[in-house]
Amino acid sequence: PEPKTGLEAMYNFVYGFDGDEISYRYARLDYVTGSGIIEKSVAIRWERMLMTGRKLLPPKPSVPGQESLKHRELYYFVEPFDIRGVGNLVIRYVDQRKFDDSYAYLPSVRRIRRLSATQKDDALAGTDYAIQDFREFNDRLVAWDFKILAKHKPMLAVLHSGHTDEFSKTRKPLPLYPGTAFPVMKWEVHPDTWVIEATPKDKERIYAKKIIVLDGYTWLPLHTGVYDRQ
Repeated sequence: PEPKTGLEAMYNFVYGFDGDEISYRYARLDYVTGSGIIEKSVAIRWERMLMTGRKLLPPKPSVPGQESLKHRELYYFVEPFDIRGVGNLVIRYVDQRKFDDSYAYLPSVRRIRRLSATQKDDALAGTDYAIQDFREFNDRLVAWDFKILAKHKPMLAVLHSGHTDEFSKTRKPLPLYPGTAFPVMKWEVHPDTWVIEATPKDKERIYAKKIIVLDGYTWLPLHTGVYDRQ
């Protein structure tokens, strides 16, 4: 059914089914200046395995003994060399009133470190990227308030950029139009989009709000604007 509140729309995103076990072999993050210059790039590999709500792959519907968990999620850097191998394991509970269990692996010292719940906002491996930023929104729903700002149709969004994964010898740098920050990518029209304002309940969080644009068909995020407290 069509969501009546921002929380219902975000519930469609967080609990929408996009696979029992998901793997992104190469997700590249480019830091682009206003003049269209890439000043820094990092690449991440990401894996997520559902513990409950499994529909296609055995064991179904839950992993035995893991019924209290929603998913386990692992992501780590593959580029550049100085942070390669730095990774995080996040364990999320079905009961989102419980804080995530989060562990960091630091290859420079070959140690695993448990992270506190407040470190979800910390910069990851010297980047401008926080744990909660992955897939535009990667936090517990109970920690935020949500409001529907608008429903738009249609909207242009990136389909893909034509990149190959890290195992290819033919990977090309991201092409840019001269003087702009918009890369040369393939675009597609999304006929139904929802604009959601997400505000953290804890006023000590680093973000004042996020503006998240969701595809009304898949309920996956198409675009996110992040606002700090300045």
